[in-house]
Amino acid sequence: MLDFKLSGENPVIVRYGEEPPPPGLLVQMEIDAEREVLALLSQGSEDSAQGVIGRSVATQAQVSASAFSVQLTPSIEAFVELNNWEI
Repeated sequence: MLDFKLSGENPVIVRYGEEPPPPGLLVQMEIDAEREVLALLSQGSEDSAQGVIGRSVATQAQVSASAFSVQLTPSIEAFVELNNWEI
């Protein structure tokens, strides 16, 4: 919904068999953030199995989530403004 609102509310009709358009910027950011956390979890699992001690996966995931929220905040603020909402 955020991508739709911020991109000017231009609906796209995708017919059966057609390729859907690429995800919007915010959806792509979310996909990338999810992949990063999954990679951290996977690496943490491998390190754990090998007895490697390092920074905890939870801490790394928290850092990743914080970075994502910093990137997302301006878009949420723009969305709020477009809807004339008060924060």
